[in-house]
Amino acid sequence: MENLESLGFSCNDISIFRTRKGTANFGDKTLENHGNRHAIFYNLQDALAGQPDVVFITNPTSLHIPIAIEAASAGCHLFIEKPLSHTMTDIDTLIEIVARKKIIAFVGYNRRFHPLLQQMKNWLVTEQIGKVASIHAQMSERITDWHPWENYKISYATRSDLGGGVILTQCHELDYLYSLFGKPKWIFAAGGELGNFEIEVEDTCKSILEFKNNVIASLHVDYLKRPAAGFLEITGTTGRIRWDCLGRTANLIPIKGEVISITDPILKPGDSWIANTYLIELAYFLNCIRSGIQPLPDLKQGKDVLEMLLATKKSLTNKQLVYL
Repeated sequence: MENLESLGFSCNDISIFRTRKGTANFGDKTLENHGNRHAIFYNLQDALAGQPDVVFITNPTSLHIPIAIEAASAGCHLFIEKPLSHTMTDIDTLIEIVARKKIIAFVGYNRRFHPLLQQMKNWLVTEQIGKVASIHAQMSERITDWHPWENYKISYATRSDLGGGVILTQCHELDYLYSLFGKPKWIFAAGGELGNFEIEVEDTCKSILEFKNNVIASLHVDYLKRPAAGFLEITGTTGRIRWDCLGRTANLIPIKGEVISITDPILKPGDSWIANTYLIELAYFLNCIRSGIQPLPDLKQGKDVLEMLLATKKSLTNKQLVYL
C-alpha cells in the first residue's frame, strides 16, 4: 500500500479485501496510520464489483489461487505474492484464464530485482569464474523475530492449512537458483520440525539439487537462526562469486588475480536494498501493464518454481530423491 502511494497512487485508487484467515489484526496498524481512508471489503464479490484494474494477492499462500481465479475471471491484472500456491491444484486453470482474458499476471519474487544478484548473473554470463561446478545458498531467520507484534504460532508461515513451512515460505532462494540455472533434474531433501517452536510444519530443510551440465547445488533454509544469515556462493573452475544476501556486497574471487568487491548503492539513509526491491518490482509490474509486455516471473515460471518447492517437500517426507 505504501509503495503504491509512493508511486503516485492515492487512497481513492486503492481498495482492500481482507480475508482475516491469518493473523486477524494483521495490517490494522498500517490502516490506522493512514487514517482508515481506504475502502475495505470483507466479501470478494463486493470488492470485485468495483471493477478494479489490478488485484494484488498478498493473503496466505493457500488462498492465492482461488482469489486469483475470481479476479482473473473479472478481467483484473494480477500481482500474486510468492509462492504461487501450496499445491498444483487449479494452477493450469488460472494460466488458461489469464491467457484467454489477455491480462498481465506476475509472481512477486522481489529478490530477482536485487542489483547484487543481477551483478552475479552478469559475472556468470560473461564466464568470470569459468565453468560452474557447485552452488551453495542459505537463508536462516528466526521465525519469532519476523513479526514481533503477532503470535508466530498463528502466522501463515507456521500453519499447514495456510501453506506454511520453511520450504514454501523461504522460497526466494529456489527461485533465484531457477532464474540463474533453470529447472533442476532432481532434488533430495532432509529436515523437519527440528526446533522448539511447537509448530505443525517443517522449520529446517537441507536439500541437494542437480542442474544441467552436472552442476550440484546445496540449499539450507531454517526458521532458527539469530542473527539471520543468508548468502549465495557459486564456485567455478577459475574462481567463485559470493553474495551476502543480508549485507551489501557481492565478491568475485578469482583463483588468480585480485578480488573484485561490488557494494550496492546507497539510496538514502535508512534504506535497504532488500526493502527497495519491493518498490522496484512494483514499478516494473505496473510498467508491464502500461506497455502490454509480459512480465517475469510470470505464471509459467511461478509454476516451475512451485514444482521445485513441492518436490522438496515430497523428498523431505518420503526421504527419497525426486525427479522433475
